[in-house]
Amino acid sequence: MKLVNKTTYGIDRYGFKTNPVVLDLHLGAGISFVTSDNARIFLLYDYSSDLTHAYKEELYWGAPNELIRTRFYQLKTSSISLGFQWAL
Repeated sequence: MKLVNKTTYGIDRYGFKTNPVVLDLHLGAGISFVTSDNARIFLLYDYSSDLTHAYKEELYWGAPNELIRTRFYQLKTSSISLGFQWAL
């Protein structure tokens, strides 16, 4: 039972649903630069994408109470990291 519902959405939205289980694909690559005998710099790139739909949204096609269309969304992210390593 919901005690508080703060959900708000536009008049064209019929509903939405998130999937409890989503399969992801993660890819990454990195380059290591040696700056001296005891120090290195790393440059890393990572890409992540959903293989399944994480989010489903249902919208009215035109005005409210008309046909409903469904949109599926997949989440995608990329990141770049810079790291330092040195020996003590």
